[in-house]
Amino acid sequence: MHVCLANHPNWQAFADRVGPEKAAELFAPTRRMAESGVRLVAGTDAGIPRAVFGGLVSSLEFFEHLGVPRHRIIDMATISAASALRLSDQSGRLAAGCRADILVVDGDPLAGLDALRAVRLVLAGGRFHIPDSAVLSWAQQRPASACLNP
Repeated sequence: MHVCLANHPNWQAFADRVGPEKAAELFAPTRRMAESGVRLVAGTDAGIPRAVFGGLVSSLEFFEHLGVPRHRIIDMATISAASALRLSDQSGRLAAGCRADILVVDGDPLAGLDALRAVRLVLAGGRFHIPDSAVLSWAQQRPASACLNP
């Protein structure tokens, strides 16, 4: 069994509002689950009021706040999620026979989860997508003459 704790992407504001002692008390069950080896899956509560899609990185940072190592957090969002959906034989990892779904970011998520906000390329199902933010970043880093004479 896997447990997907749907964390609100704005968990930090909640913690600030209730104060550090109350927040620690409310977050303690999640910390205990992580420490005891419960198979956690990353998720959000997107779809309910004020919880927007696109807040997964903030939800991942919640686990970092609780002391979960970054490598485990990345696993929670990849292989653990695929396993919970019974798709680990075809997704969630880079291996022969698996889908080559890849997220290319600017930075190392193991050094800081914030790197996951700088998505440069998504490869999924044999198709690629370059986010507008990546195109803008690329254009801003190059002089106009480089764009005219590649």
